[in-house]
Formats: sequence, structure tokens, C-alpha cells
Amino acid sequence: MDYQEFVKDVKALGFVEDEATAGAAVKAVLGIMASSLDEEDAGKITEALPEPLNLSKLRGQQVRAKPVDFNYCVAEIAQQFKLDEEQARELADTVLRTTRAALGSKKLGEVEDILPESWRAAIEHA
Repeated sequence: MDYQEFVKDVKALGFVEDEATAGAAVKAVLGIMASSLDEEDAGKITEALPEPLNLSKLRGQQVRAKPVDFNYCVAEIAQQFKLDEEQARELADTVLRTTRAALGSKKLGEVEDILPESWRAAIEHA
């Protein structure tokens, strides 16, 4: 899967104005998720994603000292991109849905085993 698929899916939501903002939102959601995992586990996810969604870029977007749950991600996305909570949740779900498709079923199974519970539930229901 190509990075532009992530951007296209976010732009299709209708409330993200341009490609640059859509790309930043994709990186923010995945950055929060990657920063919620130790480096080895985060690498297992990012190695299956297209450039520029690599570990160093994503962790550069969001640095967390400790794991955060998916609801925190939604609140953070709402604040960063000036969205209401429903829009932020829809955006995060869209990014996770595209991520799920990019990972494929085998890799998705491996990833679900390492994700914190709230993230696992979010990616399963995205």
C-alpha cells in the first residue's frame, strides 16, 4: 500500500482541507500509537508501513514517556487539528482502518498481540 492511500482516505472525510494536513494527521495518529509501544514493538508495526511512516519519523511526531490509550489519542488529535471529538475519532478510525489494510491479515495478527488493549480494540473495530 502506498502512503498516498492514507492521505486520500483522510482527505475523503471531508473535514480535512488539504494533503499536507491529512499527511500530518496520519503521522500524528500513528506517532501516538508508536510512542505508546516500546521501540521493538513499534518497529514491528512501522516496518510494514510505507515511507514516510517509519519509526523515526513517527516518534518524531509524538513523543510519549508512557503508553497512552486510544481515547487520549482522539483527544490529542482533536486539539492538534481543531476538530470536534467525533471528527477526531472518525479520523483516527480511518487511519487505523487503512493501517489494518496495509498490514494484511498475517501481520495484523502479530500487531494485535503487542498493542495495548484500547488500541487493539480500536484497530479491530476501525
